[in-house]
Amino acid sequence: MYTFSTCKFQSVTPSDNIPRVEELELLAAFEKDTLFRKAEDDALLYVVGSVAIKYRETLPHLGVPTSKMPPADSPDWVMTVSRGNLIHLSKVFQSAANVVEEELRKFHGNGLIKQRKMFDKITDKAMAKINASLVPQTVVHTLVRTRHYLRLKQIKIKIRERNSSKYSKLKSKKIKHITNITL
Repeated sequence: MYTFSTCKFQSVTPSDNIPRVEELELLAAFEKDTLFRKAEDDALLYVVGSVAIKYRETLPHLGVPTSKMPPADSPDWVMTVSRGNLIHLSKVFQSAANVVEEELRKFHGNGLIKQRKMFDKITDKAMAKINASLVPQTVVHTLVRTRHYLRLKQIKIKIRERNSSKYSKLKSKKIKHITNITL
């Protein structure tokens, strides 16, 4: 150990600097989770942009078409994918979309709950946290409905994939059984 006035330095051996397996696994899980969340956030921006397109004539403050924006040094995902045809959201509408997403997750959890007037219930809960003068209730209702139907589609795709894998396993078992009988 070396000491200079008030600073202390320790020599580091190469074995001290090598990460353990647990640390590497934790880092990999963190990176995977971070990438997944970034993809989810980008997809949410894309969906919210499609809702903003529906109201672009009556409510132009929700976002700016990417074709009217100056080129950026580091364009975000929406600007890269859009080629000028999508909407770059305003900060107010982005925060409203995050509130709606949070309320949807609270309401549904990991699954999908079926209730009467659930769109209205989620919209009312979200509107309690959103400034209604900047983002009208009809826009929030459209966002809730669109996001709900996309979530329903995603759940159906997962069910279909799970069922098809079960069916293919069952079918391969039957084929093996038939081929064993004929041999």
